[in-house]
Amino acid sequence: MTMTQVPSADIQNIARVTEEKDLFMPCMVGQLEAQFLKMMAQLSNATRVLDVGTFTGMSAMAFAEGLPVSGEVVTIEFDSKTASVADQLFRASSQSHKLTIKVN
Repeated sequence: MTMTQVPSADIQNIARVTEEKDLFMPCMVGQLEAQFLKMMAQLSNATRVLDVGTFTGMSAMAFAEGLPVSGEVVTIEFDSKTASVADQLFRASSQSHKLTIKVN
């Protein structure tokens, strides 16, 4: 594990809440994949990301962590139940200022 980092508390919280609420876990990327998405945002010097299919927000949170302080992630979710969970997790996170969820 010398080449990876421990996922942030926000990422770990999303995984925990998704499991606690008995939501369909296979819809969520894993913590290792989340670290990859964060790294891709960092390497590409992205400042804005569009995330399609929020579920409980693991990917969006990972992208937000990889963006600069002024970065922005807009994420789109169809299901209002999971969007509500993601929105609560986003608002409680250290990345809340970067995350916007749209429910369609």
